[in-house]
Amino acid sequence: MTRNSAQAAARQGTQPQLPALRADANTYQPATILFVDMIGFTAFCAENDPPTVRTVLQDLLRLLSEQVLACGGTIEKYLGDGLMARFDGSSFGSRDAANAVRCGVAMTEKVAQWNASSGRHSESAIRVAIGVHSGSVIIAPVGGSRHGELAVFGDTVNIASRLEGKCRCLDAAILITAQVAEKVVSEGRSDLLGGFAAFGFHELRGRSGYLHLHGLPRSSSDV
Repeated sequence: MTRNSAQAAARQGTQPQLPALRADANTYQPATILFVDMIGFTAFCAENDPPTVRTVLQDLLRLLSEQVLACGGTIEKYLGDGLMARFDGSSFGSRDAANAVRCGVAMTEKVAQWNASSGRHSESAIRVAIGVHSGSVIIAPVGGSRHGELAVFGDTVNIASRLEGKCRCLDAAILITAQVAEKVVSEGRSDLLGGFAAFGFHELRGRSGYLHLHGLPRSSSDV
């Protein structure tokens, strides 16, 4: 069942039927995953009235969503003050890593422009954190038969999510793994990495070992 058919079933008041997975089904697909969310959202909610919070959040999510769609990605889910996007890498010649990095850079640029046009500067500026990782993901139905949905999950998703969280302590607007950087180069878009710097090897919460990270320093993006 596609997301469109599930949404249509919901509008008609019927329960969408999730496809059954065969025991031998290969559910792994190559993809690049991007996570983005607003930094300091909890404090922002505490310091502003509900209408202001709602308006800013709606505007931010609309801006972020537009960049995902413009770069060929799929919005898998909204996460309160952010979202998770998937860039498909299953087709021949796909540029999933390049598209995801291009999306992340575009997000930082658009948020900076939005801040400027809204008169938000310095401490009042809206800032986002973005994590990107490439690998294999699992796409499968989860939940019960009456309230289930197709979900994207797996180690690649977990790493991208951890990278987004790691942006805060490394003062980066975007963090990507070396695997993503190598894919971007192999996909012919090394120009997208011009503003990125090597951030060295880091552990991620919940995972053993170290990952080589590259990032867009926050001073380079102003968001």
